[in-house]
Amino acid sequence: MKKIQRFLCGTALLAVLSLLVSATAFAASVPDPTSYFYVNDYVGVLSGDTKSDIVSKNDGLYNATGAQIVVTVVQDTGGVSMEQYAYDMANAWGIGSAEKNNGVLLLLSVGDDDYQCIQGNGLETLLPTSTLSRILQEDLEPDFADKNYDAGVKKTFASLYDAVSSIYGYDGSTGGAANPSPVPQPDYDYGYGYGYDDGYRDDGGFSIFGMIVFLVIVLALIGAFSGPRRRRGGRYSTYYSGPSFGTGFFLGSMMG
Repeated sequence: MKKIQRFLCGTALLAVLSLLVSATAFAASVPDPTSYFYVNDYVGVLSGDTKSDIVSKNDGLYNATGAQIVVTVVQDTGGVSMEQYAYDMANAWGIGSAEKNNGVLLLLSVGDDDYQCIQGNGLETLLPTSTLSRILQEDLEPDFADKNYDAGVKKTFASLYDAVSSIYGYDGSTGGAANPSPVPQPDYDYGYGYGYDDGYRDDGGFSIFGMIVFLVIVLALIGAFSGPRRRRGGRYSTYYSGPSFGTGFFLGSMMG
């Protein structure tokens, strides 16, 4: 019986270590933001007017609401999925207010011929993914397909800016917002809240859900084979906080 317990414990430990290594491996290596922060064109496809417009409008929006809409253009993601790369970048750069989790990142990867737009947890209800998808399809896709990145970014940023401004009742003036705090707030906060939903992943990565189910089964078996003990350890919980998406999200969010 003890051999079975040791085997199951060892299996569970190996599974946890595998989960840690795999989650860390998926973390993308993102560049540092440029001095503009709100617009980061590492490829050189955006015009000066577009950059100036993005920066000036973000200045007012951030001062009034804490929200930020960052636009980034990269050559490629180095083989990392667009979703992973975007979430790692948003968390590493700390886009938006850490208290409100209200940042938005528009990411274009020219070499990968792909793009992604994500929002912080504080905007998930008021600026849902369905709205972001509609904006991308209507304002970015046509120009992106024609490789007219500047025109697509200009239209897309304008729509995102209008949407976020409307949420906060911000009219573009320096006087501030009529409604400075959206009602929905994230259920958890580990630095900058950009959670990764892999329900639509297509990068062939491992299944976190399957791993969690496996661990639950193993722990249940350990409990079933374990007899009464004279000594019990205290209950403990572990959570991961900070701007790192990788290990923090996978263990903090998936395992509680």
